[in-house]
Amino acid sequence: MAYELEVFSYLCVKMKKSEKSLSNPLKYPINIIRNAAGWLLIFSNNFRIGGIFMSRNKFLKLMFSAVLILTMVFTTTNATYAATGSKKVTSSGTMSIALKTGQTGNSSEVVFIVSGLPTNAVITKLEVNPGFIKYYAGGMLTNYLTLTSSNRSASEKVTWGGAGNTTLKTSGFLASRANGTYTISFNCTCLSGAIVNGMILDVGGKTYSSPYITIYWDDSL
Repeated sequence: MAYELEVFSYLCVKMKKSEKSLSNPLKYPINIIRNAAGWLLIFSNNFRIGGIFMSRNKFLKLMFSAVLILTMVFTTTNATYAATGSKKVTSSGTMSIALKTGQTGNSSEVVFIVSGLPTNAVITKLEVNPGFIKYYAGGMLTNYLTLTSSNRSASEKVTWGGAGNTTLKTSGFLASRANGTYTISFNCTCLSGAIVNGMILDVGGKTYSSPYITIYWDDSL
């Protein structure tokens, strides 16, 4: 058992030094295998007794240890260089709109800046929560939410009835870069004005506060 531990420790050190010389070991599996073969030769030359090569049992143990180390290296490499995750970005801004009865229009925009993810991270899923309703007056019918991204010229319109704290799933930005600037706003129609002191006004309004987006990403696609 002490022999296997000695082999294991030696190969771990050698593998670690080799990894540092590669920008991405996943791209160089042949190099890793070639290095492992070289280490086996080193062991074969060093473990001699009176000029005779090591016994078959010891050599087989060494081969088994080397295969185990290679398996561990590839598993660790995959975990290190092929990552997935999610990032939630919340805004303190608000989406607001005021319209006269019969009018339809777009609210003010809320901006989200997503950064700090791997450079090649792409979106696998994107969810939007418009936040809670901070102000509501009159009969304001929400038609849809509009989402834009700095990584694509086209915007996406997401069907939405206007409920607060609702998770809206999008599909227009799948496989696009995750880092970037995103905006959301909503389109609304004023069916009737607000009632103030028993009087029906000609204007209605609506405001959502603390919206957020959640980006699910993958950097191995």
